[in-house]
Amino acid sequence: VYVTLAQSRTGQELSALGWLMLATGLASTLSASFWGALSDYSSRATMAMAAAIAGVLGFAVLAASYLLPAAMTHIGFYAAVLFILGIAHAGVRIGRKTHIVDLAGGDRKAEYVAVSNTLIGILLLMIGGLVSILLSFGAEAAIAALSTMALLGALTAYRLTHAQAPD
Repeated sequence: VYVTLAQSRTGQELSALGWLMLATGLASTLSASFWGALSDYSSRATMAMAAAIAGVLGFAVLAASYLLPAAMTHIGFYAAVLFILGIAHAGVRIGRKTHIVDLAGGDRKAEYVAVSNTLIGILLLMIGGLVSILLSFGAEAAIAALSTMALLGALTAYRLTHAQAPD
C-alpha cells in the first residue's frame, strides 16, 4: 500500500522500487538480532511491540500526508517508512515463530509451525483481497484500516499466554 501511495505522490514508477526493496531488506537484517533477543525473553511482547510500531507508523504517515505534504513527494520519505515497516515486520515474524515453537514444545514443533504457516498464508490471501477493496477507496483508507488492524493485533498479542519458560 505504501508503494502505491509512493507512486501516486512522487510520480515515479517502478524506477524507485529498488530503493524501497533495499530499505525493507536492510531493516530486516539490522533488526533481526534485536527481535530475536527480545523474543527469547517474551515473544508476545515482541509481537505486540512490533505490531504497535507498524500501526503507529501508518497513522504517522497519514498525519504527514496532511501536515507535511511536501515530504510525501520524495521517495526518501517512503524508503524511511518502508525501513521502519520492515523493522516492525521482522519483529512480528520472529515473535510469531518463537511463540509457536515455544508453545509447542517437544515433538510437536514441526506440526505447530506447519499449521501456523498455513494459517498465516490463508490470512494473508484474505487480507490481500480486503486491501484490494480498500484501495478502491484510496491508499489512505487502506493504510488507516491496516494500521487499525495492526494496533488491534498488538493488543491481542499482548494478551497471549506467556510462552517462554522462566529462567
